[in-house]
Amino acid sequence: MESLYSWMTTNGLDPALIAYAGAAIAFFALIKVFFFQKKNIAEIENAEKLQAEDIATAKVETAKVAVEKAEAEKAESEKAESEKAAAEKAEAEKAEAEKAAAE
Repeated sequence: MESLYSWMTTNGLDPALIAYAGAAIAFFALIKVFFFQKKNIAEIENAEKLQAEDIATAKVETAKVAVEKAEAEKAESEKAESEKAAAEKAEAEKAEAEKAAAE
C-alpha cells in the first residue's frame, strides 16, 4: 500500500482518491440495489393484485353458476308442477268422461 501511496504522491495525485472512488462505487451499488428491490416489490404487488382479481372473478363466477343453478331448479320444479297439474286435469277429465259414458 505504501508503494501505491508513494506512486500517487509522486504523480501529483491525492491518495484519498482511493477512498473517494470506493465510496462512489459503493454509493452507486446501493442505488442499483435500491431500484432492484423497488422493482421486485412492485412485481410482487402486481402479482398479489392479479391474484386478488382472479379470486374475485372466481367468486363472481361461482355466484353466477349458483344463481343459474337455482333458476334452472326453479324452472324444473315449475315444469314438474305444471306437468303434474296437467296430468291431474287429464285424469279428472277422463274420470268425468267415464262417468258420463256410464250414465
